[in-house]
Amino acid sequence: MLTYIPISLVALFSRKVQWKPIEHHRADQRVLETAAVGRNK
Repeated sequence: MLTYIPISLVALFSRKVQWKPIEHHRADQRVLETAAVGRNK
């Protein structure tokens, strides 16, 4: 709790924060095939 309050105050008043979108990549085809085979057993 002692560290929560100072971190919260800095987060509230900090203006240097930027939002960056997360890049989602398509799963590798081999991973999908392996998962499908594992479910059918």
